[in-house]
Amino acid sequence: MCDVEEPRIMYDAKGAARAMSISRSGVFLLIARGELNSTVVAGRRLIAHSDLIDLVRRKQEESAAGITTTPTAHWEGGNVGAPNPAV
Repeated sequence: MCDVEEPRIMYDAKGAARAMSISRSGVFLLIARGELNSTVVAGRRLIAHSDLIDLVRRKQEESAAGITTTPTAHWEGGNVGAPNPAV
């Protein structure tokens, strides 16, 4: 018997994160930045398998072309690890 799962048609954020080896919050960040499509089905936010494949292909093409997309901080407060002026 084979231990490899068939790809699903749709994933929730946790499943999509697992499939891409990133964090769940990383999935939501990609959605918020418009880099990953999602759909609400029966009250659940789901990501199509084909959209995950499209994202990976785009990222591979960007990498091959030397294009880097640096994530920007999605919270106020600046850089992580920066000195806190209030201290």
